[in-house]
Amino acid sequence: MNSKHLYRINYYSLLALSFVLPFYQKMVPAFVAVFFITSLLSGNYHLKEKNKNILLFIVLYVVYTIGLFYSENLINGLHDIETKLSILIFPIAFLITRINIKDKLPTLLKYFVLGIILSSMLCIGEAVYQFLTTKEESELFYSKLSIFLHPSYYSMYLSMALIVVYYYYFKPNNQFNYSTPIFISLIVFLSIMIILLSSKLGILAMVIIQLTAITYWVKKYKNYLKSGITLLIIITSLLSVYHLSYSFNVRVNEFFSVLTSKNASEESTTGVRIHAWNSAIQLFKEKPLFGYGIGDVNTVLLKQYAKQELTVLSEKELNPHNQLLQTLVALGLLGGITLILTLIAPLVLAIKKSHFLYSFFILLILINLLTESILERQAGVIFYAFFNALFFTAYFSNKEQLN
Repeated sequence: MNSKHLYRINYYSLLALSFVLPFYQKMVPAFVAVFFITSLLSGNYHLKEKNKNILLFIVLYVVYTIGLFYSENLINGLHDIETKLSILIFPIAFLITRINIKDKLPTLLKYFVLGIILSSMLCIGEAVYQFLTTKEESELFYSKLSIFLHPSYYSMYLSMALIVVYYYYFKPNNQFNYSTPIFISLIVFLSIMIILLSSKLGILAMVIIQLTAITYWVKKYKNYLKSGITLLIIITSLLSVYHLSYSFNVRVNEFFSVLTSKNASEESTTGVRIHAWNSAIQLFKEKPLFGYGIGDVNTVLLKQYAKQELTVLSEKELNPHNQLLQTLVALGLLGGITLILTLIAPLVLAIKKSHFLYSFFILLILINLLTESILERQAGVIFYAFFNALFFTAYFSNKEQLN
């Protein structure tokens, strides 16, 4: 196979990965593998022309691998290493690929948004069908609406799509250029989907994105009337769903009830997270330097749940639902500091260079790792590793180093 064919396969596998990422998780590993292998076979190995600082992100994977060697449960540890393999693969593949990522970035992001739109339409179609069949209003919300991913993860994907649409609405590009009505329709559609998914952090992320976009809109165009109307529509939509939807109403009330209560209930999703956080903190205090090893987190957590008589958490075998706490229990301060640095260092650099897409992506990751162990599931770890490597490669040349 000649180099031109390898290049095409390399590029089209990346396009396909961007498209299927939100809804066809079974195909994602296959496209990741094809992209990685064709990058190796057709890659540019003249690394002096590349920004090798992208390989610093591999340090996190190395630290996780070290955590495997002092794990008692080797099978769980190996499974964890396999789950996080994309943290290793993507930096290497993006480093050597011959694809001009900076030039192709708008196209790749457009395919991601198209994948989000298609998956959302499929979710809505299935939800409406189930609603008409069962007459149950809950079919239109939360986990019953999200048929491809957990609602929290799907809300994160939708939020990323919303960031992308807003970015190219304010800064049109030939490869990502729609009329104003289409952009507005996409913004409204994505926002409604996030609201219907009823993920608390998803809605928080959406509100932050909307307020940031409105602030930018006012600052750039001085259009206070349209900005005010947009903000009013968002508030009205949230209040309408709150009053009309029993499912949404229950989740919001439960959230504020737990926050104002001294004793968090195990029966609520927010209460479950609070108990899981407390258990993880206690375990971290016992082994703060290197943790328990990546294979033993679930084991020690279950023992801690039993010790604290947290029956619901034990039965569901829940993780800490916070990536930083998950990493601290597994790897101690060594892993926790590495995780924080791999997020904060590029965030500071992206803000300094005014790379808004990259900045908001990392902020989105930081928001979601508060209530989800996002690097413990394929939907989270591939989302992080893919977009992190994509944006870093697109935005930073040899002249823009991390040191």
